[in-house]
Amino acid sequence: VMEFVKGKSLRDKLETGEKCPIKESLDIIRQVCEALEYAHSKRIVHRDIKPENILIDENNKVKVVDFGIARIENNSGKSLTLTDVVMGSPLYMSPEQKSDFKHVDHRADIYSVGVVLYEMISGELPGGLMKLELIPEDIRTIIEKAIAYDPDDRYTSITQMKNDVARYVSSELNISKDQAKLDEIGESAKLRNVMIEVMYPKHIPKIENFDIANFYLPACGVGGNYYDVITVDKKYTGILVGNVFEKSDVRSAVFLAMIRSAFRMAAETEPNPAEVMKKVNNLLSKEKLMDRFAVFSYIVINNETSMLSVCTAGYRPIGILRSNTNLFEYKSTQGLGIGIIEDADFGLYSCEIRNFDIILMSSAGIEETKNLKGERFQKEMLEGKIVELREQKSAEIAEGVKKSLVKFSAGVAQQDDITLFIIKKIS
Repeated sequence: VMEFVKGKSLRDKLETGEKCPIKESLDIIRQVCEALEYAHSKRIVHRDIKPENILIDENNKVKVVDFGIARIENNSGKSLTLTDVVMGSPLYMSPEQKSDFKHVDHRADIYSVGVVLYEMISGELPGGLMKLELIPEDIRTIIEKAIAYDPDDRYTSITQMKNDVARYVSSELNISKDQAKLDEIGESAKLRNVMIEVMYPKHIPKIENFDIANFYLPACGVGGNYYDVITVDKKYTGILVGNVFEKSDVRSAVFLAMIRSAFRMAAETEPNPAEVMKKVNNLLSKEKLMDRFAVFSYIVINNETSMLSVCTAGYRPIGILRSNTNLFEYKSTQGLGIGIIEDADFGLYSCEIRNFDIILMSSAGIEETKNLKGERFQKEMLEGKIVELREQKSAEIAEGVKKSLVKFSAGVAQQDDITLFIIKKIS
């Protein structure tokens, strides 16, 4: 039996599809902190903080409910669990709670409160690489502190988090400034989502004798990767990865549409990637379209002979992991970005891909990924993960890389778009 709360849950509020205003979000979080402050003072850890367990009555007073899987901390360090069933909500659970749900302390609740605040402000469900770049900097600092991967890097108490929230709220200027910034970021995110839905491939075609997988993690407001996969003259497959714009706006959307159309027209019957780059470059540079340029790596695979052709126009080299070694070789060619100089030449590299060789195409965003200590996800870490999983299918290799990135960057805003393709020769 519990008190009847006439109102609705925070989940009901979030499911209207509208983001909570900053001031309202922080008032709710302040009250959640106060409720947990009391629980923690009694050595009770909730362990299931999520929007469904936060009720808001008609007077906007918050109630934290469902202590069914709470844990009582005691001086011996042993845990007294109020249920014997492993429970929790994975999207809101701290990393340590996922691995050992019985032996967590109050900092697991702090993590969950940070995740809830992220969802309220960003309008995004948590999970994977959180889009912290959607959050204005001062609020993001609070969230990053709360959701640090290592409990020792989080707030030491829920009171500390509550006090930081109060300090931020005390400045109306901060709130109005960041609300305007949040609204602007939101519009940019909406445009970016439309661009992805309309202009990016909806599925990746199969390549005969090859196993292909990819993932794309856009970083709203700070990146502009584009990729495409097309069938060329029936027996070739072309894969394009590059960078087209810095921020999502109308001009970027128009420029991307031009790039996409020009590339597809040039590549449809041309198996030489250097010639494709030349045609696209001449179209854009002659017209001086919008004073913009793009950088790309483009490969073409001959599905019948397994020959690989490479052209890197001012972008990243292509990695090749041969089946008989643990070392990657990287191939790049001469050539500036697309749309800079008319009649520019682009180099070409070709080689045979043999059974169980792996081709790697990736964006700079992978190595721009940082952790809480400011360290970058090094190229050697990417290579190591691929070597470790080389016997698996391409989809499992790609998923392994993604999980490594998520774990490494937990609690840190994504620095740039992340694009990755794994292409493995299987017969």
